[in-house]
Amino acid sequence: MDCSVEGPIAPRVVCIATYAGSSLDIVINYAVLCCSVVGLIAAHSGTTSGVLRSLGLLLWFTIFQVLLCLGVGCAGISVIWCAAVAASTPAASRLGWMNTGTKPRPVSQENFFGWGISTLKGVLAASAATTSLAIVYYAVVAEAITTLAHVLALGLGYLSDVAVSRAASRCC
Repeated sequence: MDCSVEGPIAPRVVCIATYAGSSLDIVINYAVLCCSVVGLIAAHSGTTSGVLRSLGLLLWFTIFQVLLCLGVGCAGISVIWCAAVAASTPAASRLGWMNTGTKPRPVSQENFFGWGISTLKGVLAASAATTSLAIVYYAVVAEAITTLAHVLALGLGYLSDVAVSRAASRCC
């Protein structure tokens, strides 16, 4: 799917966000985006600053996606959901959720929107599963450049979260 690299920006952004009119791609990608955003916010929601960090990351991924597509004429939001799910991984790991031999930090009921640790693990697992299924689906039905973009977006998300977390631990 191509969105022209020429012309007014507003229609080009609409083309990007609507997959150039592909209804199937809109449904798949916005469903996966919802799952990955919930996973990202859940992974960072232990504190207000964590929630703000996840929202900042989402803004960064969105800006990156739009500028990328404006530059090369692509359509879609898959960089956002790939990066979002990858950014939830370091946060979950820091809390000890991904290593069964590590006891997770205690979770108070006031944090994490009142969700317990089992619910949080389920949310993160569902987020990772839906993203993985979408990546596999597009690896089968789309051009190879789409899969490459997904893999690179996973790296972008992971490294962005690590960088932001390190910066936050040094400054505040």
